[in-house]
Amino acid sequence: MKAIDDQQRATADLLVRDLLDTPAAPRAVWNLAGTVGSGKSLVLRMIQQSLTERGFSPLMVNAPAGDVDAASIALAGTA
Repeated sequence: MKAIDDQQRATADLLVRDLLDTPAAPRAVWNLAGTVGSGKSLVLRMIQQSLTERGFSPLMVNAPAGDVDAASIALAGTA
């Protein structure tokens, strides 16, 4: 059985490959979902690191911890 870290690395690598192969477009959106503590944030940090190593400048947007509506808060803060 694979360790969680192996699964997270495989997910990050897959998403980076998909990202590099997908032209920028409004419909080029991924939804990374999982239970609390499943490693979503770790996968996003792995993706960020991988893209940085390839010369990209990824922007990580986070809402304040504990906010229920984190997505809209993060997007509003970015805007």
